[in-house]
Amino acid sequence: MFSLVSLAASTALWSSTGSLQSPERGGLLFTPLARFSDLTDLIAFAVSGFPYGRVVDGVATGGPAYPPGTFVFMRILGELSEVSAVYTVVLMAGAAVAVLAGPVLCAAFNRRKRWAAATIGFSTTLLTSFTLDFYGTLLVGVSAALLLILAMSVRWNSISHIVGIPMMLGACYPIAFGIDRMNLDVIVFALVALAILLLRRGNGNWAAAALGAAIAMKVYPLYFAVADVNDRGRTVRLLIAVTAGITFTLAGFMTMHYSPYEAKGGFDNSIAFFEEHYIIGSIGMEHSGSLFTAIKITYRESVNTSLHLFATSMYSHWRMWSPVALGSLAALTLILRLPPWCRLMVMTSALLVLAPSSGMYRATMVLIPVAMWMGYLALRGGQKPSTRLELLLAALIGIGLAPLTLWRVAGFPAPNDITSESLLAPMIFSAILITSLLVGLQQRNRLFESRPYTLKSSKTAALNHLSGLQGSTNQNERHRTETRSNAI
Repeated sequence: MFSLVSLAASTALWSSTGSLQSPERGGLLFTPLARFSDLTDLIAFAVSGFPYGRVVDGVATGGPAYPPGTFVFMRILGELSEVSAVYTVVLMAGAAVAVLAGPVLCAAFNRRKRWAAATIGFSTTLLTSFTLDFYGTLLVGVSAALLLILAMSVRWNSISHIVGIPMMLGACYPIAFGIDRMNLDVIVFALVALAILLLRRGNGNWAAAALGAAIAMKVYPLYFAVADVNDRGRTVRLLIAVTAGITFTLAGFMTMHYSPYEAKGGFDNSIAFFEEHYIIGSIGMEHSGSLFTAIKITYRESVNTSLHLFATSMYSHWRMWSPVALGSLAALTLILRLPPWCRLMVMTSALLVLAPSSGMYRATMVLIPVAMWMGYLALRGGQKPSTRLELLLAALIGIGLAPLTLWRVAGFPAPNDITSESLLAPMIFSAILITSLLVGLQQRNRLFESRPYTLKSSKTAALNHLSGLQGSTNQNERHRTETRSNAI
């Protein structure tokens, strides 16, 4: 499905422009005039020492609406040249994809195949970063290769995991869009992927520190703690994550030339500006994955009254109930004891859909549970055929990771460049959320199956640890099994 939708988007681009080169407006990616601007603007604000604007009458005027911990990383990158800073973030994205493609996705294979998958994922990410102007052309080539790999998988069933999926991860739309804008979510994605690798290696404390750093940059990775299913040492890991988050936040304050009162005022003004222009206004609607944006587009198309008044009224309710819905979903995944991949799939999709403003670069987070789930399926092998729900989920993921920029949405003033992506992506990821929840329940044998399914193979330990199945072993046996397991 990724290949078919990507080819459709590339064809639509060719039909509208006569070329596969990204145009200034209406292309697969954001306008090339804004390329890398999210990173370069943040670095400039951080280096100035006044990231929330200059102080007027004792209060900062406002700036980027990011937590203070963000500016620690920006100050570090500010010590590099602009080109070096950009390449550093690209390498971080490539390393994150390599981690997911190798140790996580290909946990069922030997070391040489894991290294091959990691190399392919890393190389494809770099290729994507170098061909942003011709991303449509890259998609045509990658889609053709994936269709060929799919045909070859009839004979070599491991080729999809070792070659096909790593290519898709490195060339998928969220990665391309994240690198194109050089958004902070790319760095957060790298930190969370590192945390997953450290958990897999049994370094839970360091994983918690990496997660805490990610939380200091953007608060939403807090919900990813639901993936920690090991009861042993969970309280310590939580304390480490909190300590790391507070440390980076305090360090962020130390990079600023504000008093605490001025910093708070500037941050409040930054949030207010963001809400007015990016959430209620139309600036944040471009290439969005938020259901809030899709509702605004639908309203604009069907009702000829003030969109601003409607968005203002809707946001007053959304800002109150969205955190409640996210917290309820997180609690539900814990209460139902869903597999780790399912918990993350639900929460990453929910954070994209339920946030009032979320660019498609945030969908890079979905790659983490995708790799975990595919790794679980590889470990399961042919011992249990894929269910219809699993096939549906795989198809939805393929669609969600492809560009959905099939047409431009008219009626919004320039320089807005709103495409069908902002309308279709929230619907697809809402479907991914619901379907992954059902697949997780199915895997836990709470729905659709009358009796539990027992695996009897040399891979049982790794599979049980990956999927969250507990079996009937006692606590000591379970701990020894998890220690031997080489898969999260």
